[in-house]
Parts: sequence; structure tokens; C-alpha cells
Amino acid sequence: AVQRVFEQSQASMDPNRIVQILQQHPYHIDSLLTMYELYRSTGEQAYADEILERCLYALEMAWHPWFNPAGGNCRLDFEVEANRPLFTAIFRYMQKLSRQGLHSTALELAKLLMALDPTDPVGVFCWIDYLALRAHRFAFLQRLLEEYPDKTISLLPNMSYSAALAVWEAAQPGLAAAQRGKSGTASSSSSSSSKSSANGHAAPSASPMEALREPLVQAILLHPLALVRLMDKVRDQGAGKDSEWSDILANPLFAQASDGGSASLSHLVDLFVERHHLLWKATAVQAWLKEGCRAAIAASADGQASNWAAVRAETFPPSSENMYGDLRLIDFSDRVAAIPQEEARAAMEQMGPAGGAQMPLDMSPEELESMRSEAERLLQEHTRPGGRQLTEEELQGANPLMMLLRSMLPWVNAPDGPAEGAAAEEADDSSQP
Repeated sequence: AVQRVFEQSQASMDPNRIVQILQQHPYHIDSLLTMYELYRSTGEQAYADEILERCLYALEMAWHPWFNPAGGNCRLDFEVEANRPLFTAIFRYMQKLSRQGLHSTALELAKLLMALDPTDPVGVFCWIDYLALRAHRFAFLQRLLEEYPDKTISLLPNMSYSAALAVWEAAQPGLAAAQRGKSGTASSSSSSSSKSSANGHAAPSASPMEALREPLVQAILLHPLALVRLMDKVRDQGAGKDSEWSDILANPLFAQASDGGSASLSHLVDLFVERHHLLWKATAVQAWLKEGCRAAIAASADGQASNWAAVRAETFPPSSENMYGDLRLIDFSDRVAAIPQEEARAAMEQMGPAGGAQMPLDMSPEELESMRSEAERLLQEHTRPGGRQLTEEELQGANPLMMLLRSMLPWVNAPDGPAEGAAAEEADDSSQP
């Protein structure tokens, strides 16, 4: 009965009716998740966090005594609708912890989501590598790619580049120590080299940096489009604007890079760029990335690019169907779409002093169906990315309540609020060598 009332309230697009439900049923999961999204969209992060924690508490209290997620052997089918709020709540909490800089804890929640449903219905594989890099869990990321049963995950754009970055980051302490000791042992090294030559032992020919570049070169050859879009994002934020980068990106390997007609690949690249671009802004990482691009250009001249292009085409065949379309770009960003104050004010004024409480909760099936049809029409006409925008006349004649809901949708062109985790991450990146 409560769920039916919630569905009616949701169809009415009146947030105050959701509040009424929570006043009577303070632990109704769907209502809590709805209010969490509303509070977060309006910038009330403290209230949003409180609502989310209440939701998680209610879910945990409902667990069966034998349900022990820490054991790693519990499974929940996401296709069962009753299970979905748990996935949503854990995913939102993982996002919250990451924005707060608690990347290690967020990584553990990502592992939990993977364990509950290995089919990855919420897109954890587009998050977990980022969290592992932020938490400096480089060995875990490498082990995940080596031991996970589905080997195709290593061909995802984010995994390809993150695996290379993990190898490079893991080697930095050793390289720094070697560099510090190099200046103090120059004379002894020269003497040792002479002795080795006299004994017939040759010095190793491959430099450590060449070995560190190899995974990056493979990632670039596999997904050159990801490099192009990544640099577009980074350059918009002031990095990578030197002439060397301009020359590199003008090479046919990058200038002619495309998604091969695969909507899925294009979307995955966008998710990677939105979530990971801050990791690639540091000066040292940019220098290493530049060297990797030069090596990839040289390798493409030898014909290696065509081999990787064949792998890419086999993994992501041309198709207009986006298999990852349910993964929203906003869920991989630290930016929050802010509801314009004038729209919120107009909606509240229309609802009147009672805040919409005068509307009956026991609506007839005909009224409920009418509201659902109107909501679906709005979604189809105006909420697709790149879809038709409302005209001035439509805006003036529109229901402010409907416009309030529409402005909350992540892909609508609304003013951006502050990037909650971006400032901390920018400082984190600038401190890297």
C-alpha cells in the first residue's frame, strides 16, 4: 500500500508528497532515495547525507541473519526490482565517500557491489580502477585485471589506461630512490661498468622507462580516441597547451581517431574522461603521457596500429545501440546540477501555503495514468542529451512543477554547482612530482 502511494506521489512530480510519506513512514526506501536526489540537486548536501545514511540503516536492518556480505559469497540479482534500492544506495554512498577523499573505503564498497552481482549492473567497472588509483592500491588493480574471469574488461578504455598508470605509479618510489642514489655513486658505477666489460658482462639495454611506457603505448594504440578526448578535457582546464602536444595530436593516429561507429565505445570513452581526467593532469604524468604518445606514433608507422584497431573493432563492433546507455555521465562526475532558484521558487508558489498537501494521495487510476503519460512525454521529448530544447512560449506556458522536475535531470542544461570533490583532487594532483 505504501509503495502504491509512493508511485502516485512520484507521478505527481510533487516533492512535498514524498515528504508526507516519510512523515508517516520514515524508513520507506524509495522515498528516502528520491529525497536524497532532491536534496543533493538543491545543494543541501548535509540533509542528503543524513537521508542516505538513514536509507542504508533501514536496508541493513532488513538483512536476513545469514546475509553476510563480508564473506564474499552473497549474491543479489539486480533484475529483481526489490533488490535495486540496495545497489542504488551503496553506489550513492560510494560516490559520497569518494567526493570526501575516502577512496579506500569507497573502493571496498565497489568490491561489495561487484560481489553482490558480478554482471556489474551499476557500472562499477568504470569506477573501481579510479578508486584503486586514488587509494594507491596499484597491486590490487593489476591483480584484478589478471585474475578476473572476464578478460574483456582489460579492453575497456578506462581499464587500459588505468592499468598503465598503475604500473607507472607503482614504480615511482623505486625510480626516485634510484635517482637519489645515482648522483652519489657515479664514480663507483663507472668503475663497476669497467669491470663488467672486462669480464664480458654487458649492461642491460632496455631502460626502466621503456618498460613502463609499454602498457601505455598499448592503451594508446587500442583507444587513441580516448587520448584525444582526454587531452581536450585536460586542455580546457589549462594543462597540455604547449606546441608539442599540438604536434602530437595533429598526427593521423590521433587526428583520424574515431569510435568506429560504436555508440558503446564512444560512451565508455566519455565516462573515462569525465571520471579520470584529474589523474592525468599532473606535470609528471603529462610528460610520461607525451613520451607514450610519441612511442605510439612510432609504433603505428611500423603497422602495429592496425593490429590494435582490429582488436578494438572486434570488441566494440559498429552499432548505434549503446549497451552502456544506462550509465549516466553525471554519476561519474563530481559536479552536481543545481536547480535554478527562480524555478524552485515558482514551483513552491504554485503549490501554495500547504506545499501541495491539499492534493489527495488516493488518486484514481485514470489520474495516475494521465500523470505518468505526461511524465513519459516530457522524458521522450526534452530529456535526451542533445534533444529538442523548450521554446520561450513553451517555458511560459509550462507547469513550474514539471519544469522543477525537468531541471533536476542530470543531462538538462542547468547551471553547475561546485565540484564537491574536485578542489581536493586538484590539490592532490598538484602535489604530485
